[in-house]
Amino acid sequence: MIYTLQNEKATVKINGKGAELISLCANGCEYLWQGDPAHWGEHAPWLFPICSHLWEESYTYRGKRYELHSRSFTHSTEFTAKAVSATEGVLELASNEETKVSYPCDFTFTVTYRLCENRLTLDVTVKNSGEDVLPFSFGAHPGFNLPLTGDSRYEDWYLEFGQECSPDEILLTENVYLDGRRVAYPLREGRKLDISHGLFTLDGRFFARTADQVTLRSDRCARSITIDFPNTPYLGIWSRPDAEAPLLCIEPWHGLPSYDGIVDDIEQKNDMYRLQPGSSKQFTLTYTLS
Repeated sequence: MIYTLQNEKATVKINGKGAELISLCANGCEYLWQGDPAHWGEHAPWLFPICSHLWEESYTYRGKRYELHSRSFTHSTEFTAKAVSATEGVLELASNEETKVSYPCDFTFTVTYRLCENRLTLDVTVKNSGEDVLPFSFGAHPGFNLPLTGDSRYEDWYLEFGQECSPDEILLTENVYLDGRRVAYPLREGRKLDISHGLFTLDGRFFARTADQVTLRSDRCARSITIDFPNTPYLGIWSRPDAEAPLLCIEPWHGLPSYDGIVDDIEQKNDMYRLQPGSSKQFTLTYTLS
């Protein structure tokens, strides 16, 4: 089922399958990557209950081993529409027998989209609906068309943080797992990260200690998109490493991959939330289009 939110400034489309944003239009411009399978066949999947790669796509929980891909059931399952209006949509996924094959915990995962003028707010709430502590992490993986318009090149674009910051890059092994090292990543003018295809020869780039707002822009183009991701410890950027794909993913994350060669016990894994029974955790993202 496709749900459409619309006002005089913007139009948003959401796929009930995965509660995934699939279109983000304003000013005659499509900002969101349209899922060309020649490069990357997705749009903006949610990452839950883990972010990125687990070693051998598996983990242990209370002595039992489970297989779990980074997108897992949240990407492939139809969410239930709890409320939909012209400018708001609330979609929900509750744990069930199918989800428990790869994640044996009880939860409710709710995504609320709110469109106000040229701003889309996305609230994600994870609730522990069971009787045991709920271990999970969470991330967003939206892709954006780059360039946004035909009057600029990929390399003309950059990310500008909302304030000066001194990020650390989180280094990965050749297998794209953590290797335990972090190094300072200098920004141009203390706020700008220049985008080029050469950044992605291995895979994505991941950072800690960034500001909690970033704008994708070019000095050659009037279009831009600003992403606010308050209280988020990590930010990733990604494009296809094996092709000059015309897209850029900007990924606020609350978790990281496994260490190379280690199968995680998710009750002990770093960067996991551990919710008490009956409690909830909310995450908020905001996309502002110009």
